[in-house]
Parts: sequence; structure tokens; C-alpha cells
Amino acid sequence: MTSTLTTLFQQRSAIGAALALAFTCQAQAAQYSVQFLEMGAYQSVTANDLNNVGQIVGSGRLAGVDGAQAVLWNGTAITTLSSSGRYSSAHAINDHGVVAGAVGGLHDDEIAATWNAAGQRTDIGAPHGYSQGLTINNAGQVGGFEAAEQFSAGRATIWNGSTPTSVGGALASSAYAINGIGQLAGAEHGARSSQATVWSGDQKTTLAGLGGTYSYAYAINDAGVIAGMSTLAGNAHYRAVTWDANGTLTLLQTPDGYDSDVRQINKHGQVLGFISRYSVETDLDETRIVIWDGDTLIDLSASLDAQTISEGWQLVDASGFNDAGWVVGRLRLGTSNVFRSALLTPVPEPEALVMMLAGVGLVGLVGWRRRRATAA
Repeated sequence: MTSTLTTLFQQRSAIGAALALAFTCQAQAAQYSVQFLEMGAYQSVTANDLNNVGQIVGSGRLAGVDGAQAVLWNGTAITTLSSSGRYSSAHAINDHGVVAGAVGGLHDDEIAATWNAAGQRTDIGAPHGYSQGLTINNAGQVGGFEAAEQFSAGRATIWNGSTPTSVGGALASSAYAINGIGQLAGAEHGARSSQATVWSGDQKTTLAGLGGTYSYAYAINDAGVIAGMSTLAGNAHYRAVTWDANGTLTLLQTPDGYDSDVRQINKHGQVLGFISRYSVETDLDETRIVIWDGDTLIDLSASLDAQTISEGWQLVDASGFNDAGWVVGRLRLGTSNVFRSALLTPVPEPEALVMMLAGVGLVGLVGWRRRRATAA
């Protein structure tokens, strides 16, 4: 699905495409300030996640060098994380600055790893296997998967320190997200199917889908609310969904003619994701990055600050989302091959700014809620 994002806006401007969407909300009410992340010596960088302190992790690639290096941004300043000369990637970061990811193994495989706040690395995956640390909570528990070798069937795994526990059963499985109490969200994989799944200790819960044979649980917050996607019957289309702590499914608002999918969920239940449709006119997939906030659908692609839009930058993907509503994403300059990773922050309205100065750190969420109440 990521490939569809990279073809975004080949023929249409962000404003024109936004006007074409019949959202049942004030999609362009919020505005987001864009701060491009430093690249340092890297030819390209990709941001994967951010925490509630504003630290960001991802990977960078040097010109003419195979393999990426795990990187950390404090603000927009970039630092390379230790990998002992091996390739590496950073997938997630908790509020204490502890990073989960992977480094190149002994036999060209990758093994799960963590970096503490001082940048010291610990390899937690089996040295002769293949594993990925994809998510981490504030207790330092890491979720991901572990396999005997690359391309072999892996099992969803939780690491407490360096100790792995496989929670997957007989089927191949992956854990994509972990919440504060150690619940894992992910999927079990069959030969031609995947089923959204949640693991809580020794208990496994299979989540109901929308009639198709593919569903995934990509994110989970501390209230146990899960965000993911499910295909419809026939698997030709897919929809963003949430499941509450009891497993009850809710279909997220998707404009007619669009598919939708999820990236992240925060503690307020706001969901980051995208909507996408095929355009006969342009012979391209048109994709919009969006935030679901209750019954409101915010078109993030159309909500960038005026300078960013005037310079021709267009939002093509988003991966990280924190409790203040900050987003890390990837922007493209027009139809060129120039891409930049950036931090997007909601611009506080004057009343929100006054409250922040008074010591109430709402970081723009007040503005969102006021706009939402006005629209209602």
C-alpha cells in the first residue's frame, strides 16, 4: 500500500484534489506547521515514529552505500545511532527516549535491537535468526516478530529486557503495536489470509472483520482501543476500522469511492491514516493523509501551512502520531523525485496559545476541539 502513496498528486494540486472530496466535515479547518528534518550527511532519510517529548526515529541512507542507518532526531537535529558498522533501522521510540529497531545480523539477516536514551545498543534478537523490534512502550517492553531466518514464517514476540516470549501460535504472526500494559496488536497469517489479532499475556483474541479474508490490527492505545483495516468481501476494497476493548468493530468514515487504512492511534482515540482511490482521469492512485477525530475527518494533506503549499510540497505519507496530535510524514516536491521527512504540528489558535502561556499545555488540541464543536 505504501507504493500507492508515492504516486500521489502526479497530476492534481493539493487544493484542487481537496475541493473534490465531499467530506462531511470542515476538512481544512485545522492547519499544520511543517518543519523539515535535518538530513546531515545522508542522501535520504525516513522518519518512522515520534514520542510525546518530540523525539523522532527512523533511518538514513548514504550515497553509494548499501543499507540504512538508524537515526534519531531531537527536534530537527539528526544523530546516528550505534550499529557497529552494520546496517540498522529504528522503528519506534518511547517517552523515555528508548528506541526499538533492528541491526544487521551475523549472516546478512536482521536482529531486533534497542538503544537506550544514551544511545547504547542492546541486541535482543537471537544472533542466528531474523527478528524485528517494531514497537515499544514506556515500560521498555518491545513487540515485533522473530523467525528462524529471513523469509521464513515468524511468530509475534514480546521482549521483556532481552528475554523473548513468543505469543504466536501455529500460524505465522506479527505484532505491530504495544500499549502501556503490554497488550500486542497485530495479525496472524494464513496461506491466503491475515486476521487482526490482539494478544494479552497468554490470551489471544481474534478480531472480527468486514467480510474479506484480510485484516490487520496496526495500533493500540492504553484504553485497549485498536485501529486497523479490513478488506470487504471479495478483497477488492479495504476500510479503516477500530475495535474497542471488547472487540466491537466501528467502521471509520470513508468518502464514497475511496478505500482507507490506518497508521496510528493516540490516547485520545484520534486515528492517523489515509484514504485512496484510483482515478480514471489520471490513471493514478489519489491518496490523502487524514486524521479521524471522532466523527470528524481531517484532510491533513490539505491542511499544511501556506508557505509549504506555495513552495509545491505535497504530503505523501505519514507514519508517526503522538498524543499532542503531532505527525511525522514524508513530503514530495511537486512531481519531482525530491522527498523530505518532516514534523507536522497543529497550529494553536489564539485562545489555545493564551491557555498554553497560562500553563495549560494543550498544544493545539483545544483548537481542534473548538473547531469541531463549531462545525457541529
